[in-house]
Amino acid sequence: MKQTTARPLGRIGAALRLAAVLTLAVAAILMMGSLLGGLGRMGVETAAMPVELAQYHGPLMVSAFFGALISMERAVALRRAWSLVAPMAAAAGGVSLVATGDQQVASIFFVVAGATLMWVFATLLWRRWENFTFVMSLGALAWAMGNLLWALGQPVWQVTPWWAAFFVLTIAGERLELSRFRKGRRRSAGFWFGVALVAIGLVWGLLELDRGLRLVGLGFVVVAIWLARHDVAHATIRLGGGPQYMAVALFAGYFWLAATGGLAIFYGPVSAGVAYDLLWHALFVGFVFSMVFAHAQIILPALTGVRVRHSAAFYVPLTVLHLSLILRGIGDLSNLDQMRRLGGIGNAAAILIFALVIISHVGRGKSKKSTQKGGRR
Repeated sequence: MKQTTARPLGRIGAALRLAAVLTLAVAAILMMGSLLGGLGRMGVETAAMPVELAQYHGPLMVSAFFGALISMERAVALRRAWSLVAPMAAAAGGVSLVATGDQQVASIFFVVAGATLMWVFATLLWRRWENFTFVMSLGALAWAMGNLLWALGQPVWQVTPWWAAFFVLTIAGERLELSRFRKGRRRSAGFWFGVALVAIGLVWGLLELDRGLRLVGLGFVVVAIWLARHDVAHATIRLGGGPQYMAVALFAGYFWLAATGGLAIFYGPVSAGVAYDLLWHALFVGFVFSMVFAHAQIILPALTGVRVRHSAAFYVPLTVLHLSLILRGIGDLSNLDQMRRLGGIGNAAAILIFALVIISHVGRGKSKKSTQKGGRR
């Protein structure tokens, strides 16, 4: 999730900015619905909650909210009107899922969104081949494949490794790009080995899910170790302010990525229960949302043009997120439902607190550069 270079808007840029604001507003509502659905699946009662929110908690969070967010970021980077199809289709799929509960209709929207995002990356690669763009394009392919498998009737637990790879490869590609700015010798063989394991494991999983997922898990561990060793955050963590906060969030996320890989190797494919909860929430909460917390102060200005001021308040939701996930993990491992439920409530609370912190820091400060004090992330 990287920063877009600031350029004069023009007609296309202004239209993209407006579309970004509207689409992200819808996506944010869908994220809130997904959070409620997740709490409902854990047995937390919420008033008048549609059953679809709990039933489709995963697809709403992955393909509707994050699909729209990541696709919109690429659309703004590409600056082509047709690229808006991806985020708008992702958001439309989520709305359809909540409004009608029809998986077939929603999955068609998600398939269109995934295919369009693949075309966006194909266009970017045609313009200029970059290794990091190629890795992110593999992530788009994983998302598109996961959406297609879900549309063909595969259960969510079998599709989830593809959706997980979407996040891991997208974020890994962006961090690979930024790692070029770290001083000293950087060896990328380990990175490519990890990416290859993920790709091979996904394909293998189509034939034999058990070994395929364990290979994917090993790939996650290798990628996490490489990122923890070579990320430019090693330099920015000493700068203080926003860069230091972002580095802390990044390293915390890498820990959960490695933990996810280890759990995938240990458990293999699981369809439900505490092992499923522990395995995939380590990734989607611990890794993915830690990355969101780290990059939001850059993503939001790039997509909407608003300014976001940094302060120490951002550490509050970050701390709540990781402590509550540890509590949830202990509850899973100990088979203590109440502890697991409290951890899940803490996860949702951390995301809501983060949203409130972001809102309270929007439109303040001298410029967007204030969120990037000290240089690169």
